[in-house]
Amino acid sequence: YQRRVHGSYGWVECVGCADRSAYDLRAHGQATNTELVAFDKYDTPQERQQLFAIPNKGLMGKTFGKEMAVVQEILDALTEEEKKTLSETIETQGKGTLTGKPPKCDKSFEVTKDMLKFQTRTVKVNGESYVPSVIEPSFGVGRIIYSLLEHAYYIREGEKDATKGEVTRGVLGLVPWLAPIKCCVLPLLSNRKELVEKAEEVATQLNRAGIAAKTETSNSIGRRYTRFDEVGCPFGVTIDPRTLEDGTVTLRERDTMEQVRTPLVDVLPLLRDLVEGITEWSSVSSKYPKQQKEASE
Repeated sequence: YQRRVHGSYGWVECVGCADRSAYDLRAHGQATNTELVAFDKYDTPQERQQLFAIPNKGLMGKTFGKEMAVVQEILDALTEEEKKTLSETIETQGKGTLTGKPPKCDKSFEVTKDMLKFQTRTVKVNGESYVPSVIEPSFGVGRIIYSLLEHAYYIREGEKDATKGEVTRGVLGLVPWLAPIKCCVLPLLSNRKELVEKAEEVATQLNRAGIAAKTETSNSIGRRYTRFDEVGCPFGVTIDPRTLEDGTVTLRERDTMEQVRTPLVDVLPLLRDLVEGITEWSSVSSKYPKQQKEASE
């Protein structure tokens, strides 16, 4: 069966799953003379009726000579169903054929009723061995990534730009846990050394805590936000002069473009919960006071 994704080119197969049954493991096991089996152990041993092939080694040894060891290996490899079939054949016809399984053995040996007898015994069985069936998935990584990007990308229309008027901007709406950059840390004013240094300090703390963060100082704060929106960064922290006074920052969400004012000490746990999906942005937005957009945005 297939897993398909619908995009601008219609339905595209991204994952193909083939039911190989036990064919591959059986073929590999025969080619390498290795038992590729799983074993299910019973909670308690079970009694079963089992058919045993009992060879007349003296007579068979004289008949087959040096090849007796090969005959014994074929006998030992017989399944319960094969023993039953051989027993019925010998009983009705007085003789039967032992056939080896390639590639280990491709010979056949004729055995008579005097050479081989069958006996049913009650045995205790602790579990069952079997060759597992295999499901073989095939992932088209390129198609998955393309579909992911296509479904995440959208156009934000009707934004106001201070110099260009109304503009259209692209946004890569990746979910937070998937976005390669989780948060941008931006100084409101790039020419204020103390704000730049504070932004770099906060970004370093976030990176050390496992939240991928980057800083940017070129152009206006609005254009910097736009660039990070285009690469899928879901959250942004703005360091402004007020940060140096009362220790609060602006926390921005990409898709709603909402901004809240939050203590700097709350930023790390908030981002961690937002990225991991523990907290929704709506909860953050309702808890902290709203922050008005800067005019440069």
